[in-house]
Amino acid sequence: MSVHALAPALIDRLATRRPLSLGLLRLKIELEDRWPEGGPLIQLLVGFYDPTLDPAWVPVLWPSTQLTVMTSASALGASGAECAELLCQLRRGRQAMAGSPPRSHRLHHQTTPLAAFHASQWGRRPSRRAGLYVLTAGAIHRGVRSLERQMLSGAIGFGSRLDANLYSYLRAARILCEDGPPTHLIPASLRKVLLRCR
Repeated sequence: MSVHALAPALIDRLATRRPLSLGLLRLKIELEDRWPEGGPLIQLLVGFYDPTLDPAWVPVLWPSTQLTVMTSASALGASGAECAELLCQLRRGRQAMAGSPPRSHRLHHQTTPLAAFHASQWGRRPSRRAGLYVLTAGAIHRGVRSLERQMLSGAIGFGSRLDANLYSYLRAARILCEDGPPTHLIPASLRKVLLRCR
């Protein structure tokens, strides 16, 4: 499975289907100019977080992006060689973002819930419980997209409450990551299931 064959499945599971802000659309155009071989991976990267995210946050959030994409690719059955190729392509995408403008907006859990979740949990890595985030980041991110799709299919009933509902889901996920058991107490079989959850 090539990177370009893998990309549509990653986009389906990890990228938002909501319209992107003008800032993210401008970032997409810039990446297409700087990284023409990026193809569908560019769509994945610019739509990875919240549709109103300040694009200057995209390179800042890169460690979480890479973690979530790579564990998701593994869960989809990508081989070691395919994952290595994907990682190489992602690093080229990161290099294409060099020189991004300074961040003009702070992350907020109610307006950019997904980005705020990843930023807060990645920042806790020195904690002994941070390993739970590493184990569950991909599954939580994919859960957000699944919930988002379900709400979009009934958009009339949710309207402006969509982000608030995502925030509620991620608040529970944050409690799990911060107050859940240390990873060494989780059975190896369950750790494997969490990492490979599709």
